[in-house]
Amino acid sequence: MKILTLNCNGIRSAISKGLLTMISSENPDIIAFQETKAPENEIRKEHWKEMGYEIQTCIADKAGYSGVCTLVKKSPLSSISGYGDEFSSQKEDPFY
Repeated sequence: MKILTLNCNGIRSAISKGLLTMISSENPDIIAFQETKAPENEIRKEHWKEMGYEIQTCIADKAGYSGVCTLVKKSPLSSISGYGDEFSSQKEDPFY
C-alpha cells in the first residue's frame, strides 16, 4: 500500500504546478492533503474520480483558510469528519 501526504499550500496552485502528473506517476492508494485552501466544489473535481479516487473533505468555514482532504482508491468501512467527539458530524455515506 502506498500513502502520500502533502501540505499543498493551496490545492488549485499545486494542480497548476503539476500535482496531477505527480499523482499519476506515483499512483498512491491513499492521499492526504493539508492546507487545501479551497471551497469544496474546487476540490471535488472529476479528475480525481477519473484517476480512481473517492474524496472525503473537511473544509474551513472561512474561504481560503486551511482545509484537508483524503483521497482513497478503496472506500473505508466508515468515516467521521472532525475530531470524533460530540461536535463532529458522522455521515452514513462517507463520500456523499
